[in-house]
Amino acid sequence: QEIQRKIQPARLARQAGRITAAGMNELCEDASGDYYDLIELPDGRLVFGVGDVSGHGLGSALVMAQARVWLRAGVRTSSVPVELVTQLNDSLTPDLESGKFMTFFLGVVDPATGRVEWCSAGHPPAMLYHAADHRVEELPAGGIMLGVFAGFAFKAGEAFTLEPGDMLLVFTDGA
Repeated sequence: QEIQRKIQPARLARQAGRITAAGMNELCEDASGDYYDLIELPDGRLVFGVGDVSGHGLGSALVMAQARVWLRAGVRTSSVPVELVTQLNDSLTPDLESGKFMTFFLGVVDPATGRVEWCSAGHPPAMLYHAADHRVEELPAGGIMLGVFAGFAFKAGEAFTLEPGDMLLVFTDGA
């Protein structure tokens, strides 16, 4: 747990422009495959990811750590969600044993405008709360899980703009 906490904090809170980002991970075991991250790009946009590796324990935690490294390396060359998810999938697939996979949701938000671009790899649907009409919208789970097929053609979700008071909730099945 101590090692995992050094690479992924138990709680995260960050204000950037009109966006407040928050995250948390409560480990039920010594180690976990649950993953979340927030990365600031040089232009001020934020890349956020939430993932869940199949199984439990140290093996899943190691895959989670590997995914973190690949994602953080990937944002140096791209900020397009579908490209990042594809790179992550192609990087993880050769190293995962049969039956091991990772669901993942990745978004890029512009704190100045609230515009969110996203891509899902078999992750549970994110929930988008619209403050103006108190409506909750499910963002569909798309694609397949990471680590199943290299070269899979992921598709971007429909971009949207977070208006004042709107909330996006991305979670793992552990919630």
